Amino acid sequence: LAQVFLLPAMPAFTVVEGKTKHEVDLPPTTTFGELRKHVAQLVPCKVEGMKLLCKGKNRTDAETLEGAGVGPGAKIMLMLAPGSKLAAPAAVAEPAPAAKESKTAEPEPVEPVEVVAPGDGDRLSAVIRQGKRRFHVSIPATATVGDLKAALAPAAGVAAGYHRLMGKGKERQDAEALSTVASTSGKLELLLMLKEGHWVEEQGRAWMEEQRAELDRIEEQLVRIEKRKKHRGPDGAEAGVQAREELSLVEALQHGVDIVPVKGELLPEMKALKDRMKNVADRLQVIMSAPL
Repeated sequence: LAQVFLLPAMPAFTVVEGKTKHEVDLPPTTTFGELRKHVAQLVPCKVEGMKLLCKGKNRTDAETLEGAGVGPGAKIMLMLAPGSKLAAPAAVAEPAPAAKESKTAEPEPVEPVEVVAPGDGDRLSAVIRQGKRRFHVSIPATATVGDLKAALAPAAGVAAGYHRLMGKGKERQDAEALSTVASTSGKLELLLMLKEGHWVEEQGRAWMEEQRAELDRIEEQLVRIEKRKKHRGPDGAEAGVQAREELSLVEALQHGVDIVPVKGELLPEMKALKDRMKNVADRLQVIMSAPL
């Protein structure tokens, strides 16, 4: 009888994305380029916007799992640049049974949002369209386009700096008087669009929330490790091993905040996040350097 030799299976490792963990079982000769394509099917996301961090380093496509030292229970951090995550495919709805009488469905009316800007004297009435949403705005006749954006921002839920107001076929500038933007009949109707930077910032904010959640988990684990380190013997030695594992994750997080660009209102939040990461890393280094 022919002998059959079975190669040992690669122990499962974990790809961590924020609070989500994906168990992956691939051969040790798998390259990180192949792993990216595999992970893109799990998340899903754009391969080109993905960074896989192992032992604090962003791994290149040509490197193999074996070469990077990915072993049993290893953790690989998945970092996604803002805009890289894709929407989950929509569920396919089953066709509804045919009705006896075919009638064209009418869209449900959307209740307009009333906005009253502060100010005295004569006023203008404006209708602002944003998709299915409608805003009916009452604003002083002397107001500018910039004033209208400021009044509209709380109701729209988007900072005025991200507004684009289109009227008479072009984008209106903040300094323009609303009275000059109105049509010859006196109607003031504008289309509200959002600048691309708004979506980038929203995705950047979501990314930062994921990093905070992971750092919260590491800080909780750190408290337990510090307590175990106070004991001599096996508990103290195991605490050092755990500290090393958690430190590799913190280093991966630190690498992520260095490569993900944020600006504007998110800059102070990013600085606070970096400071927290440094504090955790320093505490873990102390545990690792303490005598057993």
